[in-house]
Order: sequence, then C-alpha cells, then structure tokens
Amino acid sequence: MLVPSMTLSEIKSEIARDYPIVRRKAEYTGVKMKHIFHPHGKESKIQLLDYVSKNKNNWIIRIEVNKKELKMSFLVYFYNEIGILGIIPSDDDAFIHVHTSHFFKRFNERLHLNLRTPVEILHKYLDESDSYKSKITAELAPGIFKTFTLHSLGYCLGIMDNNIKVEKLNTFITHEMLGKNQISISEYIKKETENNEDPDYGWTI
Repeated sequence: MLVPSMTLSEIKSEIARDYPIVRRKAEYTGVKMKHIFHPHGKESKIQLLDYVSKNKNNWIIRIEVNKKELKMSFLVYFYNEIGILGIIPSDDDAFIHVHTSHFFKRFNERLHLNLRTPVEILHKYLDESDSYKSKITAELAPGIFKTFTLHSLGYCLGIMDNNIKVEKLNTFITHEMLGKNQISISEYIKKETENNEDPDYGWTI
C-alpha cells in the first residue's frame, strides 16, 4: 500500500505491482461497456471507475469506448501530511507523473471549478486528461530538468528526473497566466505537435 514514508522509487515499485491488475480490470470493464452501449460512428461512451486494488491502493480509472477502440487512463492517489498526491503512470509503465496537492489546488482554483473535495478534483482532472506534450526548459543537474507541459485545459509546470523515470508536477497555470517566454514555448509545442513531431518528449495515459 502507498504510504507517505515511501521514497519515489518505492512508490514507483508499488504502482508497478498494481498496474497489470488494474489494467486488466479496465480492459474487462471496457469490453462490457462495448457490449452494453454498442457505440457507432464517432460516438464515444466514457466511464470513471473508482477501484481499490488488492494491495489497498486507491485508483481512478477512465474508460472510453467507441466503435474502433478502447482508451484507458489511470490515476492512483494517497494522502501525505500536506494533502493528496495523484500519480499517473505512462502508458508503457516506464514513467510515473506525480501531481502534488498544490497542483490540484491550483487546478481547481484557476479554472474556477469550485469542486469541494480532493477526489472530485482528481476525477475532473483525469476526465479532462488524454495526452501531454512537453518541453524541457532547463537542466538543473545531470538527468534532472524543468518541464513545461501542454494540457487540454492549461499548462503543467514540473521537474523531471530522468534517472529514476519520475516527473513531479508542481503547479497548473492557465493561458492568461503565461509569460512571454512561456507563450513562445507553448507555440513551439503546438507547432511541433501539428507537424507530428515530438517537441522534447510526450506521454499518454
């Protein structure tokens, strides 16, 4: 079970223990959804599912089905002495993306969502998240970088440690809050994405 005393490496290992089972749960649910809803054309059906793993970790699973595909997103969370931490494993399970309680507080405040509980905020965030495109803006130490990430509703600022494959996302900002340099970075990411190129790195959930 995830607990506040764990190191980032230990958290990553604990999530890796859960991930195959949680993914199978999502796949099973997705197949059932297809049988029930029979989506056609461009129609999609989305379900958010709360799930407690056998290791007693709290997951939120987003399942989207349409005629052609099944898309799944995963977020696991726990509380520390400051607040809630939400962690998204990348689709290949190589990286984890740790969102701090401050990140979720700013996400709720700056989008004027007025959500009352941390878990409601996590549900909203996962429901609006699909894929991320990021730019490394500075190297802080060997293998450790500042990151600027484009999200569907705004931008995520964080620190990526490539040595242990962990990114920590510290805050969320809106387009209106961007500085001149950040606007340039945002435009660069969008241009590279439109050209089907990877601006620095990207991740899907």
